[in-house]
Amino acid sequence: MNKNTYYKKQLLTLIIVALALQGIISMLGVWGLYPIQKMFLWAVRLFLLIELIYGIMNFSKGDNKPLPFIGKYGEKAF
Repeated sequence: MNKNTYYKKQLLTLIIVALALQGIISMLGVWGLYPIQKMFLWAVRLFLLIELIYGIMNFSKGDNKPLPFIGKYGEKAF
């Protein structure tokens, strides 16, 4: 598989997960759970940032490693 295609699939998976988590965070706000929403928001941001940095590091090294936690789902889905 082409290295660029592999990482495009990984990035698409990361974007889909980010959008899904943002929807969950928005629902917490709608339900009036603002303290939980704020904690969850920072945890999600940190998680997505770590995933993004890990993916960039692997891409720059030329490794075709999946992203931790979500990469295996991206390989199966796409």
